[in-house]
Amino acid sequence: MREEEGEPLSSRIDLGGINSNMVGLYEEFEEIKDYLLPEGVEDEGEEEGEGSCLLVTGIAGVGKTTLVKKVFEDPLIQRHFELRAWVKVDRKCESNQTVRCILAQVDPNNRDQMLIQRDDDDIKKLVGLLEERLKDKKCLIVLDDVWQWDTRLMSTLQEKNVQILLTCRLRIEDSPNIHVVRLLNKEESKKLLCEKVFGEKGFPTYLEELGEKIAAKCEGHPLMSRASI
Repeated sequence: MREEEGEPLSSRIDLGGINSNMVGLYEEFEEIKDYLLPEGVEDEGEEEGEGSCLLVTGIAGVGKTTLVKKVFEDPLIQRHFELRAWVKVDRKCESNQTVRCILAQVDPNNRDQMLIQRDDDDIKKLVGLLEERLKDKKCLIVLDDVWQWDTRLMSTLQEKNVQILLTCRLRIEDSPNIHVVRLLNKEESKKLLCEKVFGEKGFPTYLEELGEKIAAKCEGHPLMSRASI
């Protein structure tokens, strides 16, 4: 568990180091997209419903962040939501820092100002700015690696037209709708191992049996498949 002292706010919104290349879990990918997009989303003049929140949970390394990033970057999702924001939360990120990170992404004109950490942050003022910016906008907010439920912040974010995805290793008490990310099946584990070692070429015939044994030992855990290389 990485917790860096004094981690800059800019690193909390940087998606460059997050891989969205996913093996398996395609049904779950579609389920989360369906949750975010109302029926008839492509119809002109659709009426948007109230904002909602989905907690994507599962054991460490199972692929929660990868799955959610793939959803976040999906072309249909990008077209539907006028505003999108991604914040890596974890235990070192306070509510005011989270709001600043969101504002930096939904209000590009004030991006640099928002990413300057301050000790005298007025959370009420920040929340007011956020509410004003999100008003009448379709917005998707991802809070990655959440450790505890911030009632005040979540009540602010759950405004009309704001959809929220959270990733968390634990089922947070009083949490919203929950999607548990499953482990990979046998074929998916083998495919992931194969892609990491040989790319798209596949296992050489003489290593096929060995690859199956290694994949089986990973027991469906993506992180174990990568570590086996």
